[in-house]
Amino acid sequence: MHRSNQSLRFAMSLAAVLAGLGAWTMTVHAQAPATPGQPTHQHTESDDHDVDDADGRQILTETDHDHVHDHGPASESSFGRLINWLGKLHPMAVHFPIALLIAAAVAELLGMFTGRLWFSEATVLMVWFATITAVSAALLGWIFGGFRWGDEDWLMTSHRWVGTVTAAWSLVVLALLVQGQRRKVAFSAYRAALFTGAALVGATGFLGGAMVWGLDHLAW
Repeated sequence: MHRSNQSLRFAMSLAAVLAGLGAWTMTVHAQAPATPGQPTHQHTESDDHDVDDADGRQILTETDHDHVHDHGPASESSFGRLINWLGKLHPMAVHFPIALLIAAAVAELLGMFTGRLWFSEATVLMVWFATITAVSAALLGWIFGGFRWGDEDWLMTSHRWVGTVTAAWSLVVLALLVQGQRRKVAFSAYRAALFTGAALVGATGFLGGAMVWGLDHLAW
C-alpha cells in the first residue's frame, strides 16, 4: 500500500509539473513574434526612393539600402526559437501515446482472457509511458498549432481538443491504475478508463491523419 501511495503521489506530481510547464510555455509562446520573418516596415507611396540614371535605369539610394536590411527576420530570443522548434516534434511525438495506449488496452484484454499475470505487468509499464508521452505530445501540439481556442479548419479544432482530452484522460487512467493496484473496484474503473482512452487516442490519430490526407484516408 505504501508503494501505491508513492506511485499516486508521483503521478500527481508529474501532472502538476507538466501543467506548470505548459502554462509557462504558453506565456513564452504568446510573447514571441506571431510570424517570424515578417517585414518590420510597411512601404508607402512616399517610400519610393528609386532614382533613374541617365540611361533610364533605376538605382538604389542609401535610404533604399537601409530598407533592404530592415526587411530581415524579426528579432526573436533563442529560447523562443527553441520552443517553436520543439513544437515541430509534435507529428513525431504523437506516435508514442497512440501505440502505447492501444497496446496497453490489447495487453489488458489478453490478461483478462488468459489469466497470465505478465500481460498486466506489461500494461502497467505501457500506461506510465503512454501518459507521459500523451501529455508531452499534447503540449507540443499546442505549441505547434498555436495557443488559441479554435481554428478556421474544423478538423484542426477537433484534433486539438480531442487530443487535449485524451492527454487529460491518460492521467485519469494512470491515477485509476495506481488506485486499482490496492482496490478491486478502482481496478475495474481503470480497465474501463483504459479502453476509453484507447478509443480516444485512436480518434485523435484519425483526425490528425485526416488533416493531412483527408477524411477518407482510411477508405477501403
